[in-house]
Amino acid sequence: MVEHRESVIAANVVPQALLDPDTRLVAARRLFDSRRSTMAMSLARQAADLLAHVRRVIERSGLPELAEQVDRRTPDPTAAGWQLLPAASAAMALAARLAARGDEGATAAERSMRTWWLPLAALAPELTGIDLVVAELLLSARTLELSAAPPGEDV
Repeated sequence: MVEHRESVIAANVVPQALLDPDTRLVAARRLFDSRRSTMAMSLARQAADLLAHVRRVIERSGLPELAEQVDRRTPDPTAAGWQLLPAASAAMALAARLAARGDEGATAAERSMRTWWLPLAALAPELTGIDLVVAELLLSARTLELSAAPPGEDV
């Protein structure tokens, strides 16, 4: 999948700056700087439950490997509160992109969690934007893998 992301960047399909490590670092820093805001603390109180629910939706999507993106954003199993917000953002982005592709479970999850996700997008717009692009790239790469596989062969 890394090769696919690199080829998409090289083709200028996605603005390169959006996926640049410095851009992601700045986005994470902005979230960190706002972690004590009323909105961040409110979102953080619900993050673990939301993350667990959306992660189950992703695992049932038929593409459970997408949960790895969420796992990469989860600092450790004992993380809580604002530390889970980046993982929740990644999970919600994946759910939204799965919903856009017609996954009914993801559609229901995205709709029910939208009132949580919109404030997160207001709090960390760069991070949620990056997560949507990464989610789309991951799903597009998976679609390309499936279409390139010989008939009858699982990828």
